[in-house]
Amino acid sequence: MVKIHFYSAKWYLPLGTLIKTKTNSRFSHCAIELPHDNIIRHSRIGSGVMHDLIHYNKPTKTLFLPFDEKSKKGKNFIKLLDSKEGCGYDYLALFFGCWGKKIHDKDRYLCSEFCSLYITEYLNIVPDIKTIFVPKDLYLFLRGYIKGYNQIKNHADNEG
Repeated sequence: MVKIHFYSAKWYLPLGTLIKTKTNSRFSHCAIELPHDNIIRHSRIGSGVMHDLIHYNKPTKTLFLPFDEKSKKGKNFIKLLDSKEGCGYDYLALFFGCWGKKIHDKDRYLCSEFCSLYITEYLNIVPDIKTIFVPKDLYLFLRGYIKGYNQIKNHADNEG
């Protein structure tokens, strides 16, 4: 299982508070953790895409999603995330995305853009979304995916 962690910034962190306020969410940051190494990968303001053994903040919520690290698709996804290490933070997407514009620089990522690679590259789903993924959108999309995945899995188990 892959883990996607969602974080809530402390009140005294102005950009995190702005993200939570503008997106009407309790989440201001997200990160992805793969099962093969338990390293937390994310994109942070000032640092861009990076990895940490532990995150500086405790997650508010964590979603557990299907992932086969031994499959060709899983191995390619791991390589993709590793190749993004060192990419910059997407400040333009942050500024314009919170105001309804979809702007993305392929060499820069917001935390939620980085984590949404799980959806677009591993699950091969292209969401019909007119703006960027913010942590709240990512959380809601993945919660819906988990619910549908579990219903299909339960139905298949009952049929077999």
